[in-house]
Amino acid sequence: MKATVVNVMVMSKLSDEIGFADIQEHPFFQNVDRDMMEQKQVVPPFKPNISERFGLDNFDPEFSNEPVLLTPDDNDIVKELDGYEFASFEHINHLMMYEEEVV
Repeated sequence: MKATVVNVMVMSKLSDEIGFADIQEHPFFQNVDRDMMEQKQVVPPFKPNISERFGLDNFDPEFSNEPVLLTPDDNDIVKELDGYEFASFEHINHLMMYEEEVV
């Protein structure tokens, strides 16, 4: 079974119908020791080999060779951005509020 089962779950239900328990109880995760995971004592089953600066070895070249779009690299353009597009954006990722808790 592949990790894409989570994607299938998300695609098969509306995202507001899927809770943490739905993912936690899925057979794909049945052997996960949650206590060990919480203590950051779980050895990952796969550790990617990163041999280049951006670590793109593990991504399909079909995607990693695509040109970068909508990313201004001209400093004059960046200076002119006023952030209007994000004026009403209020999302806060509470999981990343404290740097020491970020893995």
